[in-house]
Amino acid sequence: MLESTAAPILDERKFCREWWLISMLAMGTLLLMTTLKWGQSPGQLIYDQFHRWQSVQADPQIVVVAIDNTTLDALGGWPLNRRHYAQLLSLLAQPSHQPRVIGLDLLLLDPSPADELLAVQMHKHRVVLVAEQGRHPVDSSQRLPVLTLRQAASALAHINVSFESDGAMRGVHLREGMFEHLALALSGHEPERYNSHGSYRRFIQVNPLTGLPTVSLSDVLSGQLPLTLFKDKYVLIGATSPSLGDQLPGVFAGQQNAGTPGVVMHASVLSGLLQDQLITPVPNGWQHGLSAMALATVLLALLLFSPRIELAVTLAVVGIALTLSWALLRYQHVWFDPGLPIMAIALVKPAWAWRRSEMVLFFLRQGVNSLGHPGHHLRLPKLTEAGEHSRWFLRSNTIQQNVRLLKNAMRRTQSQLLFLNRLVSEAPSALLAADSEGLITLVNPRMLESLPAGLLQKGEPVMSLLYYLGLSKNQQLQQLTGKDQYVSAIDNQARLRHFIFHLTEVEGDEAEPWWIVVLTDITEMRHLQLGREKTLQLLSHDMRTPVASILALTRQKTSAQPCIDPGQGSLGSLGRIEHHANTLLHMIDDFIFSVKAEADEYVLVESLVDSLVDEAVYQVKDLALGRHMSVSVKFQDEPQFILAEPRLLTRMMVNLLVNAVRYGQPNTEIALKLGHQGAGAPHSGGWLLISLSNTVGQPDKTAQQHPAFMHGFGLGLEFVKNVVHKHAGQIHFDLPTQPGAMAHVHLKLPLVDSR
Repeated sequence: MLESTAAPILDERKFCREWWLISMLAMGTLLLMTTLKWGQSPGQLIYDQFHRWQSVQADPQIVVVAIDNTTLDALGGWPLNRRHYAQLLSLLAQPSHQPRVIGLDLLLLDPSPADELLAVQMHKHRVVLVAEQGRHPVDSSQRLPVLTLRQAASALAHINVSFESDGAMRGVHLREGMFEHLALALSGHEPERYNSHGSYRRFIQVNPLTGLPTVSLSDVLSGQLPLTLFKDKYVLIGATSPSLGDQLPGVFAGQQNAGTPGVVMHASVLSGLLQDQLITPVPNGWQHGLSAMALATVLLALLLFSPRIELAVTLAVVGIALTLSWALLRYQHVWFDPGLPIMAIALVKPAWAWRRSEMVLFFLRQGVNSLGHPGHHLRLPKLTEAGEHSRWFLRSNTIQQNVRLLKNAMRRTQSQLLFLNRLVSEAPSALLAADSEGLITLVNPRMLESLPAGLLQKGEPVMSLLYYLGLSKNQQLQQLTGKDQYVSAIDNQARLRHFIFHLTEVEGDEAEPWWIVVLTDITEMRHLQLGREKTLQLLSHDMRTPVASILALTRQKTSAQPCIDPGQGSLGSLGRIEHHANTLLHMIDDFIFSVKAEADEYVLVESLVDSLVDEAVYQVKDLALGRHMSVSVKFQDEPQFILAEPRLLTRMMVNLLVNAVRYGQPNTEIALKLGHQGAGAPHSGGWLLISLSNTVGQPDKTAQQHPAFMHGFGLGLEFVKNVVHKHAGQIHFDLPTQPGAMAHVHLKLPLVDSR
């Protein structure tokens, strides 16, 4: 048999604790990454890609006047003479084509001869100049445009650029120091409108190849473009020539193999301000919550599902996070960083994969140990010729070794299970098994032969079978456990069969019970029992009747001629006939009593002890007088009642008294005492105490001369012990053999509870 192990093969609590530990570490890491802005690179890459997928059109009110290579070639190189800027402002001063606002993305920090001319033209427009603002706390210094131009400007702004951790530009500070950003100053929006999420804001960068209307400064000054293009527009003037170095690494820098000009970046910020499309970061609480929800879903999948389903759940979670992030960015201009939960998931997966490998290895080891025989060392099966090329791998791989050991143990276990199935099939009794829900799972052939097959289908409730066998529908399986029941049923050949029904509860896995039903066929035994009962009926009635008639006839003849010697002639023969008829009658009675004493159960009735004792004394009175002996009875208590089979118990006491007379000394007294013992008895009614005492005499010569008569008048001590046992009593013998010694018999029988 397989060795049963009390402890489970796999300590689930251990791995559950490890799962909780990994989960808490993963959640803590995610919280740190979210709070301290660690590991943002995946999110930045995802943001850039989402950004490129958007076909954003710039606000049509924006026009960029570019200082490009054509302008430098036409107007004399860098830096341009400021009179060219004055000329541009002069051309745009007419009401029919005057811009709404002009922003000069140029640091005019040093004096120039054309400053006065430029200042005059600036007074005709709303012009925003830029200043150099140092970054606090590293450098809080400022460098402002020359005084003449500064006084002519409508506002001053900064054009500081901001780079994120990977060196790319995705946003700007709308305010630094005392200056607003150039785009915010041009938009005319109140700065307080953007204070809710801090000064740094990401913006949607317009693809510089297609998105912004850009004109060359030299083309405007040469009259090649209609000036009505600038009517009520936001005009930004700045350098776009790569040689001037004002190229920034924006989202589209990789596609262009070049940076994006600063003036184009500022124009994109202005477009976002005008269209209310600046990117708002999702609140930290939502970032934490959504990220934690995604990670928790994957962690639960790791714990609950198979690797295939867990992988599908992980991919689904990642897909949902990416889709949600893209939808928020595209339609709500809100950024949820999916890179943080994805990175946390990417860290958790290898950790749990390692633990899962440990779990598998642990399971394999435990499985091998549990399937092996006690004291039997499992060995690796020999490699086949086909596996010789991978011998080194198989012998060096720990998991592979345990897999092979487990396979070997499983093959052995499978053969043992097949052997057990054969044992069940060959069991001499009809047998079936039911699971914890009372459904039939296994039936052996003898059960199928004994009962209708429709009741024995696998998956059918076993209670239907019990009802068919006549057991009470109100009884539960637990109430029938361990008790033998006598049942009858019609078999498949429509014959009445008799069985002993026995139900056993067997504890299975996880303490769930299994039920074993055994039917022992006692049909033949039942037929023999019926035959015995008929034989007893024959002996007790049919054979006793002619013997009693013989006795009656002999006694009638003897009484008609009393003067004739019974030992002579025909009447002497009648006496012998009467003697042998009495002997035969006693022998029949002894046989009947002996058979009844062996019955499985007695029909017990409440009986008065005094009556039973008086009847027994009366039956042996004549025998005692024949040996000049007397029987004295002493009752120490009031009359008591016991549950008894009166005839058997009386005959048992007669047998004790006959033995006392037979082996007692003539001219002595046989003492019979009756008492009562109450408290401390196992029965609530107490015990009846009977003691029988007599003096041992010489061996009875009469018994030796007439052995048939004496044998017919006694059943022996085995009969006495059997009757006492069936009445739940106790008996003790103290029978010395020396003449003159006292013999004692002590008998205890349970009394009826009088309460």
